[in-house]
Amino acid sequence: MNNNDKNKTGILGSGFGLYGYFPAIAGDGDSKIVLLEKYRQKFEGRSELAEFSGVISWAKDTDSLCDSVDTLVICLSPQGQLDTVKLALTHPNINRFVLEKPLAVDPEKSKQLLQELIRSGKYYRIGYNFQYTIWGKELLNALNSELSCHINIDWYFMAHHYAKSLQNWKRNTDTGGGAIRFYGIHLIALLGHMKKCDIVFSSSTGYSDNDTYQWSAELKINDIHSLTIDVNSAAPEVKFVVKIEGKSIDSVAKLNDPFDEYISLAGNQDRRVGVIKPVLDSLKYDDQQKYWNKVYIAANGLWERIEKVTVQKI
Repeated sequence: MNNNDKNKTGILGSGFGLYGYFPAIAGDGDSKIVLLEKYRQKFEGRSELAEFSGVISWAKDTDSLCDSVDTLVICLSPQGQLDTVKLALTHPNINRFVLEKPLAVDPEKSKQLLQELIRSGKYYRIGYNFQYTIWGKELLNALNSELSCHINIDWYFMAHHYAKSLQNWKRNTDTGGGAIRFYGIHLIALLGHMKKCDIVFSSSTGYSDNDTYQWSAELKINDIHSLTIDVNSAAPEVKFVVKIEGKSIDSVAKLNDPFDEYISLAGNQDRRVGVIKPVLDSLKYDDQQKYWNKVYIAANGLWERIEKVTVQKI
């Protein structure tokens, strides 16, 4: 991502920021990365990152980190990301952002932040990376075709916070978690590339109004395709199935999860590194930002419309 000695990337977030984005950026061989001093112990506890230790500079706090970089990767909670982007936009030296999903805790706050990013003239990407998977590309090709088809997506797994009975933001809707905001948003983001999306129905199931583990929906795409989605983040079984019908040859992706195809490519790093690199690489092309603005606005609008019509079940 960085190709000269003057460019530096800052990473905020000691979870996926370290084991996901850090090796994806450091692996290009020319990177200089700035991390917060408070992440040092976690970094040293991850042996698979040791080979990249020479590219790191350490900053005492967020402000000093932001002062020293031109690209900023933010992997914090949705509220933390919202606050940090607002702070980072006051640092004129930062001209590129890589942000995580969801952009903020809800569609309205995400819309407002998106508008601020667009007005700033900065270049940015959001970590909606299903489009860089093999199945994601095939799905988009099918939906962009003029040959009518029905697509079914089933995504079943046991989220870490349910498996370990953790009470964290990822399970709570009002903090940007839950079946739609934390998991379904990945699929919603894919549809930002479509000309038209109509919602036939949408329902969520939860342990409470603020703790939803399942999202089911049907959408009409470009007036000719139908898409059904079932995301269950508290399922005892693990599967990820995408079935495209109505084509001359049916296409089926049967995986354990959306990133399964990258296991053999990841080495000793997190397998999602393989789909982070295309997100980072796309930032090299400044002329693409208008297109991405359009995609992100469309995806956020669809997210907002889905939430407005979703029937919640307890």
